[in-house]
Amino acid sequence: MESEGVLLPLIHEHLMMPLNDLIPRRGDCCGRLKDINDGYYCKSCDFFVHKKCSESSEYIEHPSHSIHALQLLRKASRFCDLCGWTIKDLLYHCEICEFDIDIYCAKYPPPEVIDISEKHHHKLILLKELSEFYCNANCWKTGYAYPYKCHECDLSFHVNCVWHPSELKHPSEVNHSYHSLHPLKLLTGRLPNYLLVYN
Repeated sequence: MESEGVLLPLIHEHLMMPLNDLIPRRGDCCGRLKDINDGYYCKSCDFFVHKKCSESSEYIEHPSHSIHALQLLRKASRFCDLCGWTIKDLLYHCEICEFDIDIYCAKYPPPEVIDISEKHHHKLILLKELSEFYCNANCWKTGYAYPYKCHECDLSFHVNCVWHPSELKHPSEVNHSYHSLHPLKLLTGRLPNYLLVYN
């Protein structure tokens, strides 16, 4: 029995089929690669959207641009003002300020203050205004975005160079169609004794 397609008018113009795949796939929605793909796929366009991205609202209030609501747009080629990534398909946009963020930054906004002692010895503040700056982290490139700034040292950093959302919380259990008998548990750290293989 073939599953029925779904319409996601905010995301894509064609009927999309549910896809639950173990092969990592880059989402056309956010441009990020996910380990397990649970989402929707358009066969005619070869367009894939992660399930979490497909749940995007038409309008959002976002902490990095709290003065106006942001509207979801598709088929727009721009740059994310927070992380600097090129946006090819979906983005949130403020028409008044010409502020753009990709779906990923909308879902996982960078914190306003970060403390990353392994890269810099002071706290960094996320500026809420576009500025041209020289990144003093790994890339040493000029940027035009919303950077992290150290006011004590007068240094600026690309968001992507100093903040990675690796500390985001993942669910401890998931239900997956490939193993529907019971939920799968997320294992972190060492393997449990029953999974160790001895030679």
